[in-house]
Amino acid sequence: MDIEKTVKRKKLYCFVVKNEVFDVGIIGGGVIGLSCAWRLAQAGARVAVFERGTVGREASWAAAGMLAAQCEAAHHAPAVEGSIEYSKQRAMLDLCLESRAMYSQFAGELFDATNIDIELSIQNYRRNDWRTPGILYVQTRDEDVAFSNFAQQKIDSLAVENTAHFNDFPATWLPDEGQVNNRVLVKALQLVSEQIGVTIYENESVSQVLKDADGAHQIETSRRRASCEKTLFCGGARSALHLDLPHNFASCVKPIAGQMIALRTPQPLTKIIYASDVYIVPRRDGRVLVGATMEDVGFDATVTSVAAEQLFEKAKRLIPELEQNAIEDQWVGLRPQTSDGLPILSRTENDHFYVATGHFRNGILLAPVTAKLMTDCVLNDIEPPREFSIERFQNIEEHEPTFAN
Repeated sequence: MDIEKTVKRKKLYCFVVKNEVFDVGIIGGGVIGLSCAWRLAQAGARVAVFERGTVGREASWAAAGMLAAQCEAAHHAPAVEGSIEYSKQRAMLDLCLESRAMYSQFAGELFDATNIDIELSIQNYRRNDWRTPGILYVQTRDEDVAFSNFAQQKIDSLAVENTAHFNDFPATWLPDEGQVNNRVLVKALQLVSEQIGVTIYENESVSQVLKDADGAHQIETSRRRASCEKTLFCGGARSALHLDLPHNFASCVKPIAGQMIALRTPQPLTKIIYASDVYIVPRRDGRVLVGATMEDVGFDATVTSVAAEQLFEKAKRLIPELEQNAIEDQWVGLRPQTSDGLPILSRTENDHFYVATGHFRNGILLAPVTAKLMTDCVLNDIEPPREFSIERFQNIEEHEPTFAN
């Protein structure tokens, strides 16, 4: 009996310290990390995901799930101190449009593999759903510049339809925009990744990434050490806290808190309303999501009654009928914002270390294209567009970053 106990203890000890071997180790299990894991595994890589908590339960869980490439470009275009090169703004819009166009196939593949409907509501994608594809942009501020940006989008042959008014506010209809249920998306991505052989380690913070003499990485957590030929960092807002990231960009990503509320209405809202100061997103389960604040408060993820009431008042200003509904839920997410508003999709100066982070307000939207670009980069040495390269932060020591608000 004593010998048996000793053997069991030895087996347990070996399990804790054994060096598991993977082609790619992904740090961060949000929608970006899971999407990359799925596509990398599809391409034949042995992949492990290391998540400090539960996969998909941070910014990916807190999002509204809008696929709002045109709205975001018109209303929240990338900017540094009020301006940025047009080439960067255009590159960001093109990236968002490409990813939006990929979503029908993305959702279809997930459904075929998992039988999970991620509730995609977008043009030319038909499943049983009462919601109307598209987003109605409503101008609630006189100084709103979005309408002139929509006019340029129309000149550039994007789908923009002018409407008269929505409850006395000027409005524009964007028929190619849409939404997905981000929480269901996370579940589908986790399941499809596990089905294809991705190893997912939850509740394991990465303490360090060491480089072997042969160039491979040793990813260490409190429970294990894994040998990975390459490492892909998808840590979102916590990029700045990760000591193993190249020094020339870690400080260029910071968290921006976004509080949201959920209402439940007996009268279903069928359209997404995206206004100058609030958005309202109907969900299939009868909830209506209202968001979101933009708060530069570090890693403070505290919900407040003040924010909830402000969001509710803005929503009622647009749709007075919501007055009859109570706030059912409230939450907050920490979005990863870069100092120029563009994500970082790039290899780094460290051998075999790659980064996909800084997606800010567009993490759900950009998941398909990020997974494609980073799979090509990690496995085939095909660099993403230069506008998203880490090299744009190479002079960080000489020029401190200024974050857009």
